[in-house]
Amino acid sequence: MLRSLLLSLALAGCVTEQIGVTPREILHHVPELRTRGRATVATSDGAYELEAARTFEITISGSSRRMSVRELIANCPDVVPFAGDPFRPDPPCLLLDTTIAQFPVTSERHLSPTAKEVVYTLLGALLVTSLIAGVAGLVCAESASHCR
Repeated sequence: MLRSLLLSLALAGCVTEQIGVTPREILHHVPELRTRGRATVATSDGAYELEAARTFEITISGSSRRMSVRELIANCPDVVPFAGDPFRPDPPCLLLDTTIAQFPVTSERHLSPTAKEVVYTLLGALLVTSLIAGVAGLVCAESASHCR
């Protein structure tokens, strides 16, 4: 009974979180992506090995298209530009002009914080109940009437 309750709770409390990398983080690895074809980038959940061949769905001039990281960085400078830098190559660095906050690279499934709290509360209650039952059993065994 308890096992099925915990399993149901875990399934209900399971959330999928998208892990992404920012365009700015990709810009920091342009030389490495060009030479090696991959780079270890920082994501919202640690590190991720990003391939230059990885493609993303983006919108350019109002039309949606699928482009690889290699295409997005093709005209980007090797050194990350400073904020407000007026330099713009022709053709432009598509990664600099993107409005995407994060490119989704992977997703993770885990228990939501609320579900974790409920599971910990239930396990704590089970532990306390077991402890009380054990103590009550010892008291009954030692008593003269054996708790009839």
